[in-house]
Amino acid sequence: MALLTEISTVRVFCPDLATSIAFYRDVLELPLRSEGPGYAQFATGQATLLLERADPDDPDEPFAPRFLGVTFTAPDIAETYRVLRARGVEFLHPPETQPWGGVMTHFRDPSGHVVTAVEYRRPS
Repeated sequence: MALLTEISTVRVFCPDLATSIAFYRDVLELPLRSEGPGYAQFATGQATLLLERADPDDPDEPFAPRFLGVTFTAPDIAETYRVLRARGVEFLHPPETQPWGGVMTHFRDPSGHVVTAVEYRRPS
């Protein structure tokens, strides 16, 4: 038996928690499961997305925005790209076909994290 199995939670540190909650809830349309002082939890189906407040002015705060190793599955990446761009989401590039067959793009959340969206395509 494996000692570790599934990812249960992905933690994202945000300097402006209210703006980040609005982005993930209203723009990305993830269901908000719960929130409290300094955090918010979103249901993503497989794992919980946990937003936590991080103080960017605290010199001991190691959780600055950076590339976020979180990938969201998009059933139709072209439609996802179109809708999110219309909502003002900043993309780093349009969806691109990858050598392994999927189509992927990256965008920024309000904290500056780079998030991935991918459409997995079955080989023909």
